[in-house]
Amino acid sequence: MGNRHDVYIWDADVYGKPQHFEEAMDMAQRLAKQRIETQTANMLAFGQTVERLLKTYDEDEQSELFLKGIAADIAETHKAAYNMEISEIGLWPLLVKILFDAAKEHSVVIFDQEAWIACVSPNTILPESAEVEWQRTVEKFTTNKFPKTPKQMKKHFEPLLTNLLVPHGFRCVENRSRRADFSKKYSVYIVTFCRVWG
Repeated sequence: MGNRHDVYIWDADVYGKPQHFEEAMDMAQRLAKQRIETQTANMLAFGQTVERLLKTYDEDEQSELFLKGIAADIAETHKAAYNMEISEIGLWPLLVKILFDAAKEHSVVIFDQEAWIACVSPNTILPESAEVEWQRTVEKFTTNKFPKTPKQMKKHFEPLLTNLLVPHGFRCVENRSRRADFSKKYSVYIVTFCRVWG
């Protein structure tokens, strides 16, 4: 599995439910290599549920989560375990929460080695010791109103920086990127709004 943040998802009714985290790890590695002709109806329905849940988030969060089209992606996967790499996603706890929420409606296993957690539907977290920390993470992401995406960061901080820098001769120069450029005659103060890592 290397130096990546991979999440593996498989149909528990067809390929089985792990009893402990190490078994989930072994199953993920084996099923990620096992070729199949078509995905199961349960996995296809899971993908549709993920997309339905995704629509409950604002458009900015939807684009940052990279889950649009997951149902089609699952359908085109010819491995027993669907694999998604989320190493570049700053909102990965929210992404995993959406996957776990969808798992409650389908008999699937979700394995995330990087976060050291697995969800065995309908509501079992492996290892058991990870459940309390996972609940804290979910609570933090769902109750904390601090900006989470670049667009939200820019909307939140640009007025603050304007108030801070304009009195000193800077002016905000509009650009199309995730930056706010404040320039003065011979100097530029550049603020880049980027993902918040959880």
